Amino acid sequence: MNDLATAIISGLLSGGIAGAVLGGIISVRLQSRAFEHEERLRFLDLKRKRYSTLLRIADDWVRTLEHHLDIYGSISSKPDKSIPRLPPTTTIEQLTNEIDLLAPSVVGGAALELCASVLLLGAYSDAGTPAELIMAKQLIPLGPALAGYRLHRSEFVNAAKNDLGTGR
Repeated sequence: MNDLATAIISGLLSGGIAGAVLGGIISVRLQSRAFEHEERLRFLDLKRKRYSTLLRIADDWVRTLEHHLDIYGSISSKPDKSIPRLPPTTTIEQLTNEIDLLAPSVVGGAALELCASVLLLGAYSDAGTPAELIMAKQLIPLGPALAGYRLHRSEFVNAAKNDLGTGR
């Protein structure tokens, strides 16, 4: 009877240890999957933030340019110094480079096209006098330049939506 009790106790203990090891392995795998999922979500949030910031800053810059052109169009002499200059496009360029680094090539390419269209419109922001503005308009007609911006903006939005999984 003593051997039987020893066998039963040994069986229970070894089964308990094996169960604990198996439970530990399962727990580690589940935790690892949870961390991977959380990391993917963090990266997705980072891209979402960069995409939306690029759109916001580029749109603000273009709206400000259009407002400036309206003001410049209504004055016939040198513009008043009180009209603030447009901000530099440095932030737009930096965000574009970050997106090109983080995103799939389709989104990065669309961001680069969007940035290029903003830089093209920059010829108008550098026009400090009505004569320079006329020259800029002759080199790059405003209507097609704005249409190009809107087209590239739309392409970027569609590419970003597809990357984020929110496209239709």
